[in-house]
Amino acid sequence: MRKSEKIGLSAAYDWSNSNIKDDALIFRVLEKHRFEDVAQVCKRYGMARVSVLCEGIEDRNVASMLRRMLRNIKRGFAQAKSAGLTKTHA
Repeated sequence: MRKSEKIGLSAAYDWSNSNIKDDALIFRVLEKHRFEDVAQVCKRYGMARVSVLCEGIEDRNVASMLRRMLRNIKRGFAQAKSAGLTKTHA
């Protein structure tokens, strides 16, 4: 089973390499910037790690959108945690 499937991503970001390194997978997800997939990698690998990799996005418009997206995900994780709904790596 591919990492993309294990994590529950909507696309096979690792279709060409089933042994993809975690950071490379996260970066591919960030490049496509699908909200649900970005939220899944944040949940799996932690907000801090994903935020650091977000800084490697060269397109300023995409990077800006991703930072906004990450703030919203972080806020949602905090709300879910305070409501006792889930544990996250935030």
